[in-house]
Amino acid sequence: MITIKGLTIINFCLDSLEQIRNRLLDLTARNRLLNFSHGRGGYIRIVDELPDQLCNLLLAEEELEFLPIPEPTREQLIEAGYVKIDAVTEQEVRVKKDPTAAEWAKWLNIKTDYELPEPLESDAPDKYQDKAIQTLLFTYEMETRLRSLRNKAETAIEETGGNILYLSFGFLEWYESHDSDKARLAPLFLVPVTLNRGKLNKEAGTYVYTLNSTLSYLLKGDLRTSSGISWLALVVGGAC
Repeated sequence: MITIKGLTIINFCLDSLEQIRNRLLDLTARNRLLNFSHGRGGYIRIVDELPDQLCNLLLAEEELEFLPIPEPTREQLIEAGYVKIDAVTEQEVRVKKDPTAAEWAKWLNIKTDYELPEPLESDAPDKYQDKAIQTLLFTYEMETRLRSLRNKAETAIEETGGNILYLSFGFLEWYESHDSDKARLAPLFLVPVTLNRGKLNKEAGTYVYTLNSTLSYLLKGDLRTSSGISWLALVVGGAC
């Protein structure tokens, strides 16, 4: 029989554990899970993709390949007004500085806005049905960023045993108070992933990088042994 005194002790222990747990949580602006900043490093931005389609592919254990923004050709630079041909000398004249990857993506009609796309009522275009992930970087910039992320993730696993690499689907914009005018961004849905370096692309002179989820490996065995749930039944036909 549990006495009143015993209940008091139990409640005290539970309250103490809750306080300790809250103390371990970093609720400050330093926590990137609460206050993510789209700075220059530490992440790679994915554009012009359907989040639910990417999520389903990852959870189905598909390996996805990163795509850079195609480098502009001479003819494209002339057509876009970055270069012109002098009528007298027939030499190339630089009209304005070379486009950034973001600027060139817009010229190529690649969607670069931050808003999540609306669900498509009809069949999705082919670019949304492949196993490629569109980035907002040129080839060498993309490889440099991916190599850095991969090295940091591998170092974290070697030193702490924990994975720090995640693919974020969407962000929640929130404010600390009603009086605050500074918006903060918190990742909505995270999938643990690994970055893999593949073969050398001899034409581009860079390595191919691919992405796959580690979530299925973490859950598959546990679901089968403890719950008797088929992992395939969870991912086929589902949407994230």
